[in-house]
Order: sequence, then structure tokens, then C-alpha cells
Amino acid sequence: MASDFRRLFNLPPALLYKRDLFELEKIFQDFSSDNIEKNGLEIRLAYKDAVLTANSIEGLFGLKDLPNSSEKLDIRYQKWVKRNDRGEIEGGISLIMNYNYISCQVYSDNQDWFGGKITRLESFFLEKKPWYSWFTVAAPWLLSVIFGLLFQFAVFSLVAKRFLIAIFSFSLSLLMLATTYFTFKQRLFPYVKIVLRDKDETKFDWNILAAIVTTFASLFILIDYIQKFVSFMRKLWE
Repeated sequence: MASDFRRLFNLPPALLYKRDLFELEKIFQDFSSDNIEKNGLEIRLAYKDAVLTANSIEGLFGLKDLPNSSEKLDIRYQKWVKRNDRGEIEGGISLIMNYNYISCQVYSDNQDWFGGKITRLESFFLEKKPWYSWFTVAAPWLLSVIFGLLFQFAVFSLVAKRFLIAIFSFSLSLLMLATTYFTFKQRLFPYVKIVLRDKDETKFDWNILAAIVTTFASLFILIDYIQKFVSFMRKLWE
């Protein structure tokens, strides 16, 4: 097929559950009358060293040893049509969700099909952005800065013999170090999270706790620097 339209683009962070995967499958598939291949899906789910393959989301959930979640999912689809008494590929979609990025490629010689698929995919992933998506990209570097400032503050407090504040600052800096580590490992604020079950509203979200700790640490540093600034300005006016 000589594609007249082709676009490779990135998509925002996504937190997907079982129901979302069935919804995503509907976007890929094309049951129009001119489509001669009704099941052109290829699904690959990676977990640790294993790769599970299926031709449908229902087939994927029918596999044994399915993990509770994954950060790697590839979905590929090709639409075949009959032209000049033979089958030809009219278009296709390739979606790669891999750990810390989501990329998608759509190609077709049918402009309406091409534009429609891109619009539906972009809308879908905008709706599936997790609440912490704004924090995902900046988190590792922001947390590293906060940790460095907290550790510095703890050392200065220890030198000044403000032991209680020093202990508190060291404890908070260790919490920030753990938060930074798990964020780099994509265990907190993950870019891609595919939960292979229905959403459980009662399950505790550790990302909320991490966000609270980060906010508290940021406020602690901000208040300290405001106090230092006010003290410095007072000395200037004395």
C-alpha cells in the first residue's frame, strides 16, 4: 500500500483498567462493509520476561498466568479492503505503550479514516490521563531538588545545634529520597499503568500519599526560605 497519510505522535500518560482496554479495542477495529479482514488485531502484553500475545482483548483475558498489571502493551491493526479483485491494506495503527512513553502511528490512503482514528485515539488518552499526569514528567527532577534542599537544611540545622529540626529534616529528606527512587522506577506517578482488572475504588492509592509528602516538604522549604528572606530584609532596614 502506498500511504498518502502517515503520522507518528506521542500520547499523554495513561492509567488503564480492564474496561478501558475493551473501549480501546473498539477504536482500533473497523467493521465497515469494505473491510475484508474482520480481525486484524495483534496484541502483545509484556510482563517481566514473558510476552503474552492475543488477537483480541477478550482473548488476552482468557490467557493463563495473566499478571495483575503491566507497563508494556503493543497493539497493531491493519485494515484490508478489496481492490481490483485482490486484497490491499488501506490503513493501519501501531500503538506502543512502554514504561515511560506512549507512541502511536496511524497511516492510510483514506483521509477520513486516517483523521477519524487520530481524533478518537487522542480523545481516548486525554480522558484516561491519571490525576497526577501533570506531575509525571517533572517529578523525578523536582523531587531531587527538594531532597537536596532538605538535606542541606538538615545539615545546617545540625551545625546550628537545632537537633529536633535536624532530625525532622533528615527524616523528611529520607522520605523524599524513597519517593524519588520509586518515581524513577515508575512505581509512583507512572507514565504507563495497565491494570488488568476492573477499577477498585476502595484500594488505597500510594500516589496520593507521595503527593502529600512532596507537597508538605515543598511547603516546609518554602516557609523556611520566606523566614530567611524576612529576616534578611529586617536587617537591611535596621
